[in-house]
Amino acid sequence: MELITLLVGTAASIVSIVQGCTALRADQKRQLVQLFEQISDTIESAATTLEQGEVPHGSCVTMGALARALPEVLADLVPQQEVQEHTEILLRAHDLEQLVIVTRDNPQAVVQLQQAAGHFRAAATIAGLKRIHTS
Repeated sequence: MELITLLVGTAASIVSIVQGCTALRADQKRQLVQLFEQISDTIESAATTLEQGEVPHGSCVTMGALARALPEVLADLVPQQEVQEHTEILLRAHDLEQLVIVTRDNPQAVVQLQQAAGHFRAAATIAGLKRIHTS
């Protein structure tokens, strides 16, 4: 459960990072939107599967790959230390398949996963609304 709480915190922090940007490069904007939508989709899908008491097969590999893409996408937006912290939390949380035990014992865990997915979806939406940096 602690890991899910960390995931929600990281997701909320990423929303704050994106909100703090005044403008993004076109490629950076596209990468942020794609990455955060994919993370959100993966978490949402896993949460739905877990809610049904099933194992979200394949989610681990997908989340691991997405977590490893995070440093490149966030590199110009926040200090390297902060990027590394967010990446480490996502890498720790990538094992969504193992959460089947946690969610069986605590239905609130699924709600928290859905909350994390919502934060990532919000980050994608906010990034998509940012203006393009022209210089």
